[in-house]
Amino acid sequence: FDLPVDNITAEPAFRDWIKEMHLKEAVLVTPNPEGTKRVANFSESMGMQFAIVHVGDDEERGGSNDSRHPAAALVGNVKDRDCIIYDDIADRCYTIVKTAEFLKQEGAKRVFCMATHGLFTKESLQMCAASPIDQFVVTHTIDQHENMELYPKLQTVDVSHLFAEAIRRVHNNEPLLTLFKL
Repeated sequence: FDLPVDNITAEPAFRDWIKEMHLKEAVLVTPNPEGTKRVANFSESMGMQFAIVHVGDDEERGGSNDSRHPAAALVGNVKDRDCIIYDDIADRCYTIVKTAEFLKQEGAKRVFCMATHGLFTKESLQMCAASPIDQFVVTHTIDQHENMELYPKLQTVDVSHLFAEAIRRVHNNEPLLTLFKL
């Protein structure tokens, strides 16, 4: 594209959810190295610590675990801490669930998950229900009513006000950047 593009992020809604849940002392966790920049920036804006978990080659990516590849690796400290896994999309949830299990093995007290878009394909909700995830929050960019009935630990946060304000600012030729600042 030769057009300027602004990314509308759900971080203001997730920031409010973290405050409402009194989780400012929690550790933000990326379930894959690709999300490190997103989690590091968000944790800095919140004044929170962050950790990186890398689940080894998994079936979702077509790989196989063997003795030469560790099941998971952790950068950061989660022992006796609440953890919030933060990802952009929750679809098959294999990596998210494996991350939650690994965090519990490493001594995390409670494990929460935040994802911008909850696609929840295949058996992902059953996998999440059987996991140590205490609560899973997604935006309502995709209708979650049926999923919330199947998985009671799932909740949504409203981002309609962010879209409405973004549209207003674009219409009035105002910058979007300040919309996403603290």
